[in-house]
Amino acid sequence: MNFDDDRPDNLVSVLDASGLPILRSWQDGNPESTASMVLHTETTAELALYHTALFWPDLIEHEGGVFLRDGFRVETYRSWRDQGLDPAAIEQVGNRRHIGHMFPGDWVGYRNCVHLASVLRQTWSARLRSSFPHLTFSVDMLCDDENEEVVLTFWRNRAQRA
Repeated sequence: MNFDDDRPDNLVSVLDASGLPILRSWQDGNPESTASMVLHTETTAELALYHTALFWPDLIEHEGGVFLRDGFRVETYRSWRDQGLDPAAIEQVGNRRHIGHMFPGDWVGYRNCVHLASVLRQTWSARLRSSFPHLTFSVDMLCDDENEEVVLTFWRNRAQRA
């Protein structure tokens, strides 16, 4: 995927209003409307608080691995371990999130899923650095342009010296 505006250092959002009917409606009435303007009037503080769990997720440490708490099950971890997966592979599978499947029924377009994954990649990286400053992690965003699928995952880099 090559969107010039999707560089992580870009200071301007790349939301695609064509996949966002509320934003598109706002911009039809006022072309200067921004996502922040919509957010301030179309959401609630309660929903905003719930979304913090997505952007700054709860984590759990288990047998030297770090996992998203949401969805982690010891039984599943043991099953993957018993199948011969190494700790990094278990983290990659256990922390794997398909962006388009996170919000059933709300398809906002591939470009917006890429944007959301890019932002999550940055916030999850910051969360991991903040919680585990003595460790390093890989946070991967995988984009399948043909199937318009975006996946985000992370795992601990184990080939490091303390």
